[in-house]
Amino acid sequence: MKRKAQRIKIRAKIRGRIIKAVEFLSLSTSSGQRHLYSRLPFSDQTRDNRPSVIDTISRYHIAYPPISQHPNIPTSPSERNSAISFFLYHFYPAMADKKATKQSAKLLPIVKYYLVLYNFASWAGWTYCLALIVQELVATGGDYTHVCAKVGTLLTYVQTGALLEVVHSALGFVKSPVSTTALQVASRLLLCWAIYEQFNVPAVREHWLFTTMSVAWSITESVRYAYYGLNLINVQPSWLLWARYSLFFVLYPIGAGSEAGLIYQSLPYAKKLSLPFYYYLIGMLIVYPPGLFLMYTYMIGQRKKYLMSAGKERKTAKAE
Repeated sequence: MKRKAQRIKIRAKIRGRIIKAVEFLSLSTSSGQRHLYSRLPFSDQTRDNRPSVIDTISRYHIAYPPISQHPNIPTSPSERNSAISFFLYHFYPAMADKKATKQSAKLLPIVKYYLVLYNFASWAGWTYCLALIVQELVATGGDYTHVCAKVGTLLTYVQTGALLEVVHSALGFVKSPVSTTALQVASRLLLCWAIYEQFNVPAVREHWLFTTMSVAWSITESVRYAYYGLNLINVQPSWLLWARYSLFFVLYPIGAGSEAGLIYQSLPYAKKLSLPFYYYLIGMLIVYPPGLFLMYTYMIGQRKKYLMSAGKERKTAKAE
């Protein structure tokens, strides 16, 4: 009951802020008030008898469907230039309630633009990491001992940006399960911040496992972010779809195996640093096999789903 009451209070606060913002925006422009009334169900009333902006929005919120579904929602660019129209069109649907947010947020233009920017920025970061690794290996004749010094810090920060993916999943911006996303991100952040940043020793930073892990991460993420980013702008190359749902067969075992190997390499140093941390890392090594199995089977299911769907679409197109 307490949680329900808290949710009701939070929704009431959000609604109140929306109402205040709309009222402020409507009064900030001479045409704003008229434009707002012309778009709501009270436009047939006389000017003197029209309710206040707060009453209008309150009644509209309760008695009518979400404003994004209203037939009078502004559609032309000129109409959306209005402060009121812009606010209602871009933000109101995502604030109605939690379920509506998860279902409609991905359709909001502002969310789509943000996800496109995020995916291409992440793609650029991982592609740059991969380029630096290849450059270092070519320049040194395959000497992997300097790869960590070349890309370690950049790799850490680029991977830390993946924390936003857990937020995206929790908010319903993407379809990925929160548990699967959080598991993968957490395991990688463990390697970045608890292993790489903590142990500046050759046994960890100059080991070949760091190079194989970095290469596996970089290729996987470059392909994944490119696929998601292009998909958001309705560009879907068949080769990229295949790469997204096929390369994991090789890259996931290499990446996860390298991660587990680096954790094992760090155990002697972790024991000297902190005994609880040492046992925590041992626990992580025990969790890795079932975690890899979970991720592997999830990706196999995704591969069947998307590649079979793409195959059916191609057959249908040929038949037509």
